[in-house]
Amino acid sequence: MKKKFIVLTLHDDATRFYIWSAKNQFCYKLLLEYLDDIFIFKFNSVMPNLIAGGSITGQLILWDLQNVKIASNEMEIKDDCFQPVIARYTAASSMDYCHLHGLTHLMWIPNHIEILAKGDCKQNEFNHSYQIATCGLDGVLRFWDLRAAIAHKPGQTVPKYFHNLDGKWEPFHSVDIMSSDGKRQSVTCFTLREVSKLNKKGIKEVSQDDDPGNTSMDTSAKKPLSTEFICGCDDGKLLRGNFKLEKDETGKYITKLPELFSSPHSSSVTTLAASPFVEDVFLSGGSRTFAIRKHGILNPVLLREMHTYITSGEWSPTKPSVFIVGYDDGSIEVWNLLSNIYEPYLVYFVSTSAVNSISFQTLSENEQIVAIGDAKGVVYKLTVPHYLWKPTYNELELTIQYINEESDRIQKFSYEAKMPTEKPEETFIQQIEKAKPPEDIPREITEEELLLKNYAEFQELEKIQLQYLGLIEDDNEENEDEVSHKC
Repeated sequence: MKKKFIVLTLHDDATRFYIWSAKNQFCYKLLLEYLDDIFIFKFNSVMPNLIAGGSITGQLILWDLQNVKIASNEMEIKDDCFQPVIARYTAASSMDYCHLHGLTHLMWIPNHIEILAKGDCKQNEFNHSYQIATCGLDGVLRFWDLRAAIAHKPGQTVPKYFHNLDGKWEPFHSVDIMSSDGKRQSVTCFTLREVSKLNKKGIKEVSQDDDPGNTSMDTSAKKPLSTEFICGCDDGKLLRGNFKLEKDETGKYITKLPELFSSPHSSSVTTLAASPFVEDVFLSGGSRTFAIRKHGILNPVLLREMHTYITSGEWSPTKPSVFIVGYDDGSIEVWNLLSNIYEPYLVYFVSTSAVNSISFQTLSENEQIVAIGDAKGVVYKLTVPHYLWKPTYNELELTIQYINEESDRIQKFSYEAKMPTEKPEETFIQQIEKAKPPEDIPREITEEELLLKNYAEFQELEKIQLQYLGLIEDDNEENEDEVSHKC
């Protein structure tokens, strides 16, 4: 009891975060504790006991709940007060390598790949997710590893304890996000581009290890990951870059400057989510517009301008054609690409403040929920209807077909716009006018011709003056004498 009292008094001013159960909204399970406000945090999909968060100071925070006793559904009441279970943070990154202007987005690297020190990717044999990618307003994309500064045994996939990382955690790879004019970009969100093996129809091939009777359409099969990323900036730009180091002419390892998409967003990009089903398709949102884009296509496949500012967005993990967009007025819109692309399928007002986060969770075979978080820190749980959760027959193929048709239409329109226009046929009158001989077009007199002209005029004046003085005979008089002589 004395030790617990000391811990609570030392961290009495710390910020705490509640972890709730989706099945019980009246009792929270755990309290996470840290010294500053947390801007974003995410669970590890393979090891749920690991939680990564980004603080407002730019540090990367790690919580390990492996040895934490989670509270039961019934609250423990001692001495007429509730004694919550508090989980102190396990490790924080070094202050020398934090994001200078705040950490804005993070993601756990998929468990089937591993990123090396120079940005190369290889297949992860152990199927454990122990790497994290973060970005910030300082324009730097950083990659972190839980095994850094820890002497783990050979064959051991992930260390058992992470306390040695506290204060010493450094990224193993970093990429500066620079524009073509050499200015550093403030990154608000990013996503990695995954490349899988597709068949001729553009659908992911099912391997022998996949369950053919799986109706959840899970796409977490092993897929090679490319070294490309797409990021959104605070000025509305969408950049496509590569985090792999390459040698330049001098032999120095550098990263290429990111390429610029034609972005329809006039202000900060607030959401960027890759489709879990369709290859190279992602959702972007910012200002009053959201767009569905495909890799390699200059213009968006779908572009809509809304009534208010877009603050969040997410794809459905089980239905390929459905995605949700959140707005700053507290409303959400459910869109279905196979139902109506001009109006939302469903509109729902959740809160009186902006919707900052959207997350899906499948609880059982017959129940799926979506958690909506607003700007005031309130989380709302909504049950997803069956028709917006279960995919219909051939839905994935129809979604891919729609995106491919729109992409072909955009490419054809862009190609025709670049083609030179044909000349119209000439009329009969135009042909007659064209057949007329060209009139004398005055041209500019050169300096040499002007001097010769002036000299000729001078000679003429000099001749007239000499004739007036009687020094030379007049040409007219000579002609008259010759005529009289002949007569």
